[in-house]
Amino acid sequence: MPRRDYTKAQEPADPHASYFTIQEVAFLTKLSVNTIRRMIKAGAPHSQRVVGGAIRVSREDVPQYYNAHRIGPSPVRHRRQVRAAA
Repeated sequence: MPRRDYTKAQEPADPHASYFTIQEVAFLTKLSVNTIRRMIKAGAPHSQRVVGGAIRVSREDVPQYYNAHRIGPSPVRHRRQVRAAA
């Protein structure tokens, strides 16, 4: 039996399920599994732990993960000007 990679997003087995795994949420939102884990650790949006410590996200909360990552424009980053030695 091949080993399951828990760091890669995977397509949900049942797209109409009430709850999804972190890997399935990552696939649905087009975010990385690590990003979803960081968002859960930071406390937003909602997630639920089930028996055995597995984390599940409800179907209604999946769009909140997508929107939470997409809020606001990217900050403008300026390059430092390097002066030539005189």
